[in-house]
Parts: sequence; C-alpha cells; structure tokens
Amino acid sequence: MERQESIIFEQPLNEHTRIYLRLEHLFKQAEHYLDKQNVWEVYQALHSILDLMIFLDRPDIKTKLSNAIIQHITALNNLTNNSDVDSDKLLDLIERLNKTKSILHNIRGRFAPDLYSNDFLAAAKKRISSPAGACNYALPALHLWLKQPHDKQQQVLNNWFKEFSFLQDTVNLLLDLVRNSSSTEDKKAQTGFYQDMLASNINYQLVRVTIPMNLQLYPEASLGRHRLSIYFYEFDLTNRRRQIDYDVAFKLQLGRI
Repeated sequence: MERQESIIFEQPLNEHTRIYLRLEHLFKQAEHYLDKQNVWEVYQALHSILDLMIFLDRPDIKTKLSNAIIQHITALNNLTNNSDVDSDKLLDLIERLNKTKSILHNIRGRFAPDLYSNDFLAAAKKRISSPAGACNYALPALHLWLKQPHDKQQQVLNNWFKEFSFLQDTVNLLLDLVRNSSSTEDKKAQTGFYQDMLASNINYQLVRVTIPMNLQLYPEASLGRHRLSIYFYEFDLTNRRRQIDYDVAFKLQLGRI
C-alpha cells in the first residue's frame, strides 16, 4: 500500500520555543539560498542573514537559551537511575549540554559580533526591512556587490553564515530534545474540535499535530490552564475560514522538558 503523505504542524507553548522555531526557520531559509546563483536568490541569501541579525539584536536570547539548557540537564539527570534508559547515550547527551552551556556562558555580547561591525551589512540592515528599501539607488554598494562573480559572493555569504554555527547547533539540539521527548498518539477531533486536560506537573513546550495532506486541513492549538484545545479548519484561499463540522483523525505529540 502506498504510504500517505502527511504534514506536521507545530505550535509553541512558550516564548523559548517560539524563538527556537523562528531561528530554525531563518537558518533553513538561509541554507536554501546560500548555494544559488541567480541574482535574486543571492539577494535572498543576504536578506536571510540580515533577518538573523535583526532577530538576534535583542538582549534576552542567551539568557533564554541558558535557562532552557539548565532545565534539560536537570530533567535528564533525573533519569540517570532509570533502568529503561540507555545510560551511555544519556551521559553523552548531558555532557553535550554542559559543554554547550559553558560555551554560551563564555560568549560576551551578541552572537556574530563581527557582522554587526560590518559597515556594508549595517547599511543593508537599516534598509532591508522596508519594501524596496534596498533598491539600487538606495544601496549602490549592494547593487555593485550583486554584480560580483558568484564564487566570491558565495564565499562571503558562507563566511557570514558560519558566524551563526554555534547558535544553529544549539537551537537544533534543543528542538531535537523537545521533539523526541514523547511518543505520538492517535487522536480524533469530533466535529473539528479536540480538547484534553494536561498534567500540571509536566513542562510542556510544543504541540505537534500530524494530518494527512489529502485532507487539506490545518489546526490551531491553544493552551489554557492545563487544558489543550485544537480546532481544525478547511484550507480555502478565497472564502472566510471555516471550522470543519465532521470528525477527523490525527496524530498528536506533546513535546516537553
């Protein structure tokens, strides 16, 4: 039997996870365009790096990462006496988290500080957020750079993107921990609505809903006081959105620390 294609929707349940998912999105976007040769794709690669700089220009990123790492280390340490857990893998993971925490602690100031002191990037960052703000008359240096040989552009872009390598690895590690922290369960939403009570002693981070693509539905999840609610809507680009009025089976995973 042919395997049915599915789509996974993720809903963060706190500010930490929202930050990780946004950073992951920006990293993937940049990586997609980094090896492209079309001038507009090269521009998008630069735009992605500038978006990362803009997003990271806030003082709380390192603190949130450090707090999350400490929470994960504490949770994993509580598993060291669990006979059902692979102790070698567990200790390796705890060691990796401790090393990450130490490196993060030793970073002074911003991530990728050399990029923020680059005059070319600073000028582009100011213009890039407004529509057509980086057109040729507004940023003649960018206009010239986009005409450079592709191999030179790619080398520069890769060097700039490498400045985020540690942060990207850290975000990937934290998201992997959350995404692999629990099993996936089969559920059913009655008339397009699902609700369940959540354990008050578990630190939930992420809702993951998996739906067959052919259903052309999307969910919206919200978390109240220990209560999870998920509504399912039809995908329609022309009419007002409408919650479905029939039952739908889906898979649910609740990522946690």
